[in-house]
Amino acid sequence: MKTRERILVTALELFNICGEPNVSTVDIANEMNISPGNLYYHFRNKEEIVRSIFDTFEHEFNTILDISKDTFSNIIEIWLYIKLIYEKIWHYRFIYRDLNNLIGKTPFLDKHIKRLIKKETDTVLTICISLKNAKQLHINESQLDSLVDNIVFKLMFWINHVYTLYQDQPRDISINTGVHQLMSLLEVFLNEESKGILKELRLNDLESSRTQSESANQLN
Repeated sequence: MKTRERILVTALELFNICGEPNVSTVDIANEMNISPGNLYYHFRNKEEIVRSIFDTFEHEFNTILDISKDTFSNIIEIWLYIKLIYEKIWHYRFIYRDLNNLIGKTPFLDKHIKRLIKKETDTVLTICISLKNAKQLHINESQLDSLVDNIVFKLMFWINHVYTLYQDQPRDISINTGVHQLMSLLEVFLNEESKGILKELRLNDLESSRTQSESANQLN
């Protein structure tokens, strides 16, 4: 891996663990065991590092969000898709956790974040309409608008909820919990068959989380 790529990987890891405001370019250089001068050869300042990481995140996230109305045929596929979104958010979680601070210091992010929220909204709406057309979701227009808004809101602020209440919770358990919470918003409007499938998926994830927790406790 080239030095520039190593800087971005190391910075992302430190930002996620410590929070972007608490990490300096010197911290990144020390973690990599390189001189600050070597880092500044590739990036003039921390803002350039943040922008480069965000550009990668934006590209990857937009690729995930780029779906059509025929992408999914059942609730299981949507469950797995939502989990994929949560995994991507987790991988770049400092962006969500430090969002206000980042926008204040790096104004270009404001436009990009708003564009991303619009893309998320369109994607969630596509999913809901797809379920409605397949007779799996029973919902009227006003309920649909509220449901889409609530799902997007949950996606945007899930990480802050995790860090406020469950900092020491393992990654997979945090992601599974987030998926459960989001899918519960959909569940209210699902037909009985889809509700039954969703219940099974939830029970399987809860069993997996319980096993992980027990393993972690044994290691400790």
